[in-house]
Amino acid sequence: MTNSPKSKGININSLNESQREAVIHTKGPSMVLAGAGSGKTRVITFKIAYMIDKLNIPASNILAVTFTNKAAKEMKQRIADLIPKSKLKGIYIGTFHALGVKLLKSHGKHLGLDPNFSILGESDQKSIIKQILIEHKYNPDKSDTFQFHISTAKNNLVSGEDIIIEGEDSIVFRDIFTAYQKRLINHNQVDFDDLIQLPFKLMRDFPEVKEKITKKVEHLLVDEYQDTNIAQYEIVKQLASHHNNITIVGDDDQSIYAWRGANYQNLFNFEKDFAGTKLVILSQNYRSTNNILQVANSVIKNNSQRKEKQLWSERGNGKEVNYTEYEDELSEALGVANSINVWKFRKNLNYSDFAILFRTNFQARSFEDALREKSIPYKIIGGMSFYERKEIKDIIAYLKLIHNTKDSVSLLRIINYPKRGIGDVSVKNLRDFAADKDLSLFDAISKTEETTTIPEKTAYQMQLFRDIILEYKEKFENTRSVLKTTDELIKDLNIVPEIYNLSKDPIEIQRRVKNVDSFKRIIERWENNPDTYMDENEPPSLKNFLHAFALVLENDSDEDEDSYENVVTLLTVHASKGLEFPYVHLVGFENGFFPHYNCFNVEEERRLAYVAITRAQDHLEITSCQKRKKFGQWEYRQPSPFLEEIPSSLINIQTVEQLEKQQNAKPDDESVKNFFKHLKDQLKK
Repeated sequence: MTNSPKSKGININSLNESQREAVIHTKGPSMVLAGAGSGKTRVITFKIAYMIDKLNIPASNILAVTFTNKAAKEMKQRIADLIPKSKLKGIYIGTFHALGVKLLKSHGKHLGLDPNFSILGESDQKSIIKQILIEHKYNPDKSDTFQFHISTAKNNLVSGEDIIIEGEDSIVFRDIFTAYQKRLINHNQVDFDDLIQLPFKLMRDFPEVKEKITKKVEHLLVDEYQDTNIAQYEIVKQLASHHNNITIVGDDDQSIYAWRGANYQNLFNFEKDFAGTKLVILSQNYRSTNNILQVANSVIKNNSQRKEKQLWSERGNGKEVNYTEYEDELSEALGVANSINVWKFRKNLNYSDFAILFRTNFQARSFEDALREKSIPYKIIGGMSFYERKEIKDIIAYLKLIHNTKDSVSLLRIINYPKRGIGDVSVKNLRDFAADKDLSLFDAISKTEETTTIPEKTAYQMQLFRDIILEYKEKFENTRSVLKTTDELIKDLNIVPEIYNLSKDPIEIQRRVKNVDSFKRIIERWENNPDTYMDENEPPSLKNFLHAFALVLENDSDEDEDSYENVVTLLTVHASKGLEFPYVHLVGFENGFFPHYNCFNVEEERRLAYVAITRAQDHLEITSCQKRKKFGQWEYRQPSPFLEEIPSSLINIQTVEQLEKQQNAKPDDESVKNFFKHLKDQLKK
C-alpha cells in the first residue's frame, strides 16, 4: 500500500472495507482499533480529507492530536497529497504538548502565566530539583526520584499535597514539590507535564475559556490513544465535550509505555465515556508476511486484557521465522553480523534494510563491536542526542536566557562561557546576594555594587555579560531572521574560537564545529517551513523557535536526518514502535529481557514482544544466549517463556552449527557479483 496517492483527490474505494467504514463515520464518537501495520495513518488522513473535501467541513474546525512531531508532519503531508493545500488553512494537526503551548499562549494569563514563558527541558528540570534538595538539606542524589514523583503527580492530576510516597521521601516531598512549583512561577517557566495539566485546569476552572476552545472543535481525532495518560485522557474528554464528534485510533496490543504514565485502559473506557461509540477493527496488515503475523498473533493472544483481533496479510506466507540460541553475547553478535552480510549479498539488499532490536541499551555494545569487525556500517537510535552536546546546549542556554532573563538555570550554565574570569565562589556569592534581595540572578547583576562579596573586576565582567544578553534581547525582538541574529550572536561570543581553545584533538574540534553549523541549519529549516514548525498566524521569532525546538526535543529522536543512510539500524524495542524494516534481528530473546527482570506487568512485556515481532516486513530472526557476563561473572540464561507460546510449526529452530553451515555454503553467482559490486563501491569511497 502506497503512502499517498500520486494525484490529488479522494478515492475512498482505494481503502479496504473496514478502513472505508471508519472514514465515512463522521457523526458522533468512533473508536478504530488498528492492528500493527493496518493503515491507521491512512484512515486518519483520509477521514480528515474526506470531511473537508466531500462534507465541506471547515479545516479550522478540525483538530487532530498525536504524540510525535514526525507523525504530525506525515499526516499533514499525506492530507496535502489528497486535497489542495488551500483547503487546509486553519487546521490543527500536532502533538498534545504543542497543543498545550498553543492554549497556554492564548489563555495562560488566566492562570497567571506570562505568554513569554519558557519550557523547561528535562536536564534543566533535574538541575532545579537538585538545587532545591540541597537548599532543603536533603540528598541531591535523590533528584531522579523526586523528578519522577513530580511528573507522576502532574500526569495523574494530583496536587503535591495529596500524593503519597512510600518511605521517608513522603515526609519532604510536599516541601520539595511546593518549592519546585514556586521556582517555576518565579522564573516564568513550565515543564512538559505542565503543558498537559495546565490546559486541563484552564478548561476545568474557567468555563468561558472552555466554551471558546471547545466550540471551535467540531471534529476531534486522536492518534495512539492507548498511549494517553490520565491528564491527556481528561483533556480529550474536555475538547470533545461540545460537539461529541470524536475519533480515536489505537491498539491495545501495542501499549508499551506504562512506565511513563500511559494507561491502555483509557481505550477500554472510551465506550463507557462516549455512549453510542461506533467500533471499527482494522486487522488487515500491509507490512508483514503471514508467517511473521502468525507468530505475533500466537504470542499476543495469551494476554487476557485485550480486544480480540487476528492480523492477516495478502502478502503470502513468506520466509520462515528463525530462532537460534548462541553460547554468549559475543557469539550472538558475530552470528547476527554474519547473517546480515549473508542476506545482503545473496539477496542484493541494502544495509538500511536491516535492524537489530534489543531490550536494553547496554546490549548494543557487543553488536557495535561485531559490526565494526565485519566492516558493516551502522547507526544507533537512542545514543547521545545531538541536542545534549556541550556546544549546542551552550548556544541554546544563551537563546533561552535572552528570551527569558529569569531563567537562572541557563544563566548559571553560561555566565562564564566563554571564559570571563567569573569563578565558582563569585557565582555562589551572586546567588546568595540575589536570594537575600529577592531578585533573579540576572537582575542581581545590575546591583552588585551593593555587595562586597563580589570583587570589582568580577562584577565588571558580570555587567558585560548582562549587556550582551540585553543587546541581543533587543536584536531578537526587532529581527526578521532568527537565523541571522543567532549567527551574529555565535560570532560575537567567539564560540568557534573557544572550541579550538578547549581542545587539542583536531577530530574533536572538527566534530564540534560541524555541530554548530548543523544547529544553524536546523534554525534555517525551521525558519523556511512556517507551516510545519510554527503558528501560521505569527511571524518567526525567538520565542516561537524555542517553543518549537523544545517540543522537538521532548517528542522526537534527532536521527531523522540520517534515516536514508545505507546503514544497519540498532535500537531498543521501545524506540522501534512506529518503524518497520524488511529484515529484523530480535536479539536477547531471553527470560530477564522478555519479560524483563524488573517488570511489573507480564502482559505489557508480552505486548513489547508483539511490537518487536511486527516491525519485520519480510523476515524475522530471533536469537538468545545461554550465558551472559554480569558484573564480571557468567550468568546462565533461559529462552524467553514467550518463545514457548509460538507453535513449533511457525518457527524454525536451528543450531549455531546448522546456521554456520548455511552461511558457509558456496554462494551462487549472483551473490558473488553482489559482493564484488559492494567491494568496488567501498573502494570508490
